[in-house]
Amino acid sequence: MLRLRGSQAYSNFRIQKLLRDVQAVVPHVLSIDTEYQHLVMLSNDQQELDVDEMAKLKRLLTYGPQMQDVEHKGIRVFVLPRF
Repeated sequence: MLRLRGSQAYSNFRIQKLLRDVQAVVPHVLSIDTEYQHLVMLSNDQQELDVDEMAKLKRLLTYGPQMQDVEHKGIRVFVLPRF
């Protein structure tokens, strides 16, 4: 399964509000980052995409503000919708 980064999930305003709410309960939380993640399941007979296929997939999944690369430290928590 491929995991590709998407755009920022929450606005900066919402992130700051969420951070304040979380810090009210867990004061040692320093920061929160939100982004969409795209999970791509490939067929059993194809274990990876070639360069052209990957470029096309990335173009299709590029939208919204450009995300900067972030080095995550500490605990990462993923929140997924129910399927």
